[in-house]
Amino acid sequence: MGDNKAALMDSKKAADLFLAQGDQEGYRAAQDFVSRLETPEKKDRLAAGGFGGIVTQVFSLGITVLKMLAPF
Repeated sequence: MGDNKAALMDSKKAADLFLAQGDQEGYRAAQDFVSRLETPEKKDRLAAGGFGGIVTQVFSLGITVLKMLAPF
């Protein structure tokens, strides 16, 4: 698919930023995404077409980031 190493590094950095800002929901979402990237069996499922879990995590992380950036 893509660059898993870069995605892993970015996700870890996002988790650190969420933690520093006190955003527990964002931190948990980023940590869960890191776990999914680091777990070989989950990567195997992704390669076999188990795409939904990763998409859900990316969407969840994106929503958390948008909530953080929205002024309202």
